[in-house]
Amino acid sequence: MNFFALVDPSSGMYEGFFMEKLQISQDHLMQFKQPASFEVPAGSDVGLNNVMGISKFPIPARFLSGFIPTFELAKSIATETDGKIEPVVRIFIPKHISLHVNGLNHTHVQQQIENGKKIIEVFGKTIFPDVPLIIEEDEPFTDESEEVLRSVETVIFDKAHDQNTDDETAQSIRSILMSGKKRGGERGEQNALLYGAHHPFGWHDLFHPAVFAAKPKEFEISTLPPSERPFFALRGHIKEVLDIQNNPLLSQIEQINLIINMCGTPHYLPIIDSEENIHEPLFEDITSVPLREISGDMQQRFKGSSDSKLRENLRRARADFDRVASVLSQEEVTLFDATISDVLPIEK
Repeated sequence: MNFFALVDPSSGMYEGFFMEKLQISQDHLMQFKQPASFEVPAGSDVGLNNVMGISKFPIPARFLSGFIPTFELAKSIATETDGKIEPVVRIFIPKHISLHVNGLNHTHVQQQIENGKKIIEVFGKTIFPDVPLIIEEDEPFTDESEEVLRSVETVIFDKAHDQNTDDETAQSIRSILMSGKKRGGERGEQNALLYGAHHPFGWHDLFHPAVFAAKPKEFEISTLPPSERPFFALRGHIKEVLDIQNNPLLSQIEQINLIINMCGTPHYLPIIDSEENIHEPLFEDITSVPLREISGDMQQRFKGSSDSKLRENLRRARADFDRVASVLSQEEVTLFDATISDVLPIEK
């Protein structure tokens, strides 16, 4: 399958003629739910986006499973184009918006971010040393950033409360707002609205330096966990409305979204039940327990669960962790036994 194509610069054609077809291995294709064919002009400035969300819970053992496909795709593009295209992996962290809408403890959040950054950085330098990496936090809230976000909020609010519209986009946006309301009443709904407005800035649909400082690349591939799918309609609607308005917030770049084939609970959150009990090993376990034992523990949790939804999530989580273990084993490194020991203690 042709995953993407590089325009041959010697032809002088950039509209689909004289295309050099590049093959990405089936192993890489299987890491995404719906691989798409796309074209990247030679010499393009290419970025691959991913996210590290934050929460009140500790980082799960399968944490790196969400980033491996991004790094491997970046490496493959560089290899298959003989270095003509060298993608930059950008992992963004919605720190300040999460603190604002989720009421998280600042000390806990800062410790979690520092741990997560170090884990990703050591992993990237050790396993993918030739892949450039940027880890970016959103900017602190200011009057300017709030004004920008409120302007986008209006677009979401108008669609959600349009009584004459009940299309799929409106239903999706209402579902996001209703979820916020269930968690926190009217304030929860307002927070969901603000978070929804912030969302497209992280994935570079929109850009303003008061929200995220790093400028978008010419061509960006967003590699997303399945939990991001509900936001597709919201992001698309915002872009559509702002495009009609000729709004300068639009990034005006070429973009592709690829959903990673992974557990429904994102890689940065542990699987929990309705009472917030954690049902999988944590990242800190990697430093003291052999990988095969962690995998075995996850298998036992999967087999022992009587809840069908939880059971399926645990099955996928175990597969995700095994992917992490496989990459580390192939590289024959003891990455988390020694190299990353300075990261600990991870907050429990």
